Amino acid sequence: MLILTLVALLAFQIMTSLAIPRDTLRTIDARSIECLSLISLQPPKIDREPPELFIESPSPGEVVKSSNVAVVWRGVDDISGISRYEVALDYGLWINTGLNNTHFFYDLRDGGHTISIRAFDNVGNMAQTSFDFTVATGSFQLPDYAYGAVFVGVIIIAAGITLFVVGQRGLPRRRVTSRRLVR
Repeated sequence: MLILTLVALLAFQIMTSLAIPRDTLRTIDARSIECLSLISLQPPKIDREPPELFIESPSPGEVVKSSNVAVVWRGVDDISGISRYEVALDYGLWINTGLNNTHFFYDLRDGGHTISIRAFDNVGNMAQTSFDFTVATGSFQLPDYAYGAVFVGVIIIAAGITLFVVGQRGLPRRRVTSRRLVR
C-alpha cells in the first residue's frame, strides 16, 4: 500500500516537472487522488470465528402433523460470508444445499427424527447444530426393523395352519403287514 502511494506521488512529481498543459495535469491529479482514496490503511480482518446458525422451522421439539417437512434455517457470517450449507436427517448422509437455507424431506415415518445442519464460511470455518422433532400423522406405520419380524411371523403362522389342517385330516396311513417267515 505504501508503494502504491509512493508511485502515485512520484507520478505527480514527474507530471508537474514536464511541460504539460494545465488541464491534463488536473486530470492526472484527480486520478491519483482517487487512487489514494482506495488504499486502506487498516489491516484486513482475519476470520477465525465459525458462522452462526439459527433454526427457523420446525422448532426443536415440535410435533409435525405431516410426513413432508420443510426445514428452514438462517446463517450469518459478517466477516467472510457463508460459502455453503449441508443438512442431514437422522445422522444419515450430508446433503449439500449450496446457499439454499431450506430443504424438504418427504414421506417421513411417524416418530422422532433428528435434523443436523452445518454452515461453512469462505475460509473454511464450520458451525453445526442438531435438533429433534416428531412426526405424528396419526396413521399406523411399522418401523423399519419390524418388517423382518412380520415376514418371519407370517411364515410361522402359515406353518402352524398347515400342521393344524394335516392334524385334522390325519396323515395318510400305510398299512403295515408283517410277514412272518415260516420254515
